[in-house]
Amino acid sequence: MALLWCVGPYVNYQHLLQHIEIIEDEEESVNIFETNWYKQISTTLTPGDAIKVYRENHGLTPAELGKKLGDLTAEEITEMECNKRRIHREVAKKLSHLFEVPIERFL
Repeated sequence: MALLWCVGPYVNYQHLLQHIEIIEDEEESVNIFETNWYKQISTTLTPGDAIKVYRENHGLTPAELGKKLGDLTAEEITEMECNKRRIHREVAKKLSHLFEVPIERFL
């Protein structure tokens, strides 16, 4: 069974699907974090992009996410997603806990 999880702009996901190959033999598998594709994509994904992707993947509106983070407004969440508002470390920590991912994704 193969599982694919992509965090990034949808266009990058579409590009990935065109180049994916399912490998049954574990000896042929690679660490995705060491691939050129991942290194290229990770440099283009901003912390704001990450917030939006995780929020949408969890079916939350900006208002719902703001409430879960401690009464942030939908406008504040949207500004963070658009990289118009700084993501404070405490907010990044809450996002990390909520979405169960490393805090670095939001810094």
